[in-house]
Amino acid sequence: MKTSFSISRFGGINISIHWTFIVLAIWIFLVNFSNASVISGLIWSAVLLITLFASILVHELAHLVAANYFGLYPSAIVILPIGGVASMTSKARSHWHEFFILLAGPLANLVIACLLIFFIHPYQAYWNESENIGVVNAENFLFQLQVINLSLAILNLIPAFPMDGGRMVRTVLSIKMNAVNATSIEKLISTFIAFALIISGIFVVNFYIIVFGLFVLATINAVKAFPSENMQSQTKRRKYKSFQRANVIE
Repeated sequence: MKTSFSISRFGGINISIHWTFIVLAIWIFLVNFSNASVISGLIWSAVLLITLFASILVHELAHLVAANYFGLYPSAIVILPIGGVASMTSKARSHWHEFFILLAGPLANLVIACLLIFFIHPYQAYWNESENIGVVNAENFLFQLQVINLSLAILNLIPAFPMDGGRMVRTVLSIKMNAVNATSIEKLISTFIAFALIISGIFVVNFYIIVFGLFVLATINAVKAFPSENMQSQTKRRKYKSFQRANVIE
């Protein structure tokens, strides 16, 4: 089943959107429509989506800058609500290179969230009103921007696929075992975390925790053990099929 949809190709990089991002976009529109007029809800929903997308692009740009520093280049990026999953044209020379590439994304969002503290007044008042989160307007826009970047930083450090934290755990495991086994173990850890989130969300009656657990469960397989080798094998299959067609023609 197709889980992502290609939207653009930039600099040789194929950019796709995962279906979960589309679900999030629908939720944002519904929340803002229920708290404002139709025109206002439409405008601020669009603003929040653009802000989220821009924050995810910053997150991914940090990954790309770090990857380029270590001599790696992406072939494709799938955009998820919590960031993106990139397929590289080759594997990192060192496990620690890969670890720091993955860490760069959350760090970039954390820096933005920290800098915004100086521009939000009165700061504590926004956190005291839970209705501020997810419902954007002219007064709380900077607060929403901080919440988005803080969420991207924290959620991506959770040790579960497809978050950067899960891939960092897989990278550390790969020091002692091959990537396939490390990926399998991390998928088991991710599945456990997903069910733990869902069950805890039910017990504390928190809809967002349940949804996040379901998101982890639905996107665990977005991360592959060997993205570069998968790409190479696909290229070999295409060449083999072309060779077969050439023989048929002859």
